[in-house]
Amino acid sequence: MPSLDLILALVGIWVVVLHVYLAVIATYVATHDPLLETPQRIGQPIFAWVIPILGALIVIRLALEHSPDVISLKWIPWPLRATVRNSPRKSNQLRDEDEGAEWHP
Repeated sequence: MPSLDLILALVGIWVVVLHVYLAVIATYVATHDPLLETPQRIGQPIFAWVIPILGALIVIRLALEHSPDVISLKWIPWPLRATVRNSPRKSNQLRDEDEGAEWHP
């Protein structure tokens, strides 16, 4: 039976590898997105590298929402594809269409 230290080391290595992989993809996506301006092209990769895993997923999701041709989903690991995929939201059948119509910020 492997020791707890070995298991924690393996999990830590896996998390670091996943973070680096996703951050590299997020950096590629941010630098190759034609709709982003220079400050965003600099800021989004920094965001992806500073906030482990979640930052990269957010950058990839934002890029795929407005420029889906920047990168193929095949480069995203399969358990995370649903997180970044731009799928249409299901409508809420219980919601009244006039709900919130009288509220104006």
